[in-house]
Amino acid sequence: FLYRAFSVEIDLTWFKQLTDNWEKQNKHKGDYSDGDPGISFVIKTYADYSLKDSVKTEMFKLEDVGTWTGHQYFTKEFSGGADEIYICPRVVERNMIELNVDHTSYYCYIIEDAGKNVNKPIDQSDYMASDFELEWTVRISYN
Repeated sequence: FLYRAFSVEIDLTWFKQLTDNWEKQNKHKGDYSDGDPGISFVIKTYADYSLKDSVKTEMFKLEDVGTWTGHQYFTKEFSGGADEIYICPRVVERNMIELNVDHTSYYCYIIEDAGKNVNKPIDQSDYMASDFELEWTVRISYN
């Protein structure tokens, strides 16, 4: 259990577009050109199976990128009193004129017994996604 204020840091390290036509337009069928992905996360904290917080990070914006590797950090602070943390990646194709096209898997990845994982790197990936590969490392620390 995380009894006092803590931070969740997500270090995004890998993105790869796997499918064509990220804009989902008929004229782009079969077009594997690189998209303009926007990547963010929703971080949810739970205490005894009850939702405490649900916070969305800022969006990391890439232009004409099929594959990206590096370090992009997302950090959010929370009050204490949580035992599970859910990391929920969100990935969209960003469009200037039309609405963004959602490619999110809508799957959340659980860190159970969060208090036992303080200051330990936790590697995760969005293995439920079909349009892309995404990898990140989570680190929980006390404030």
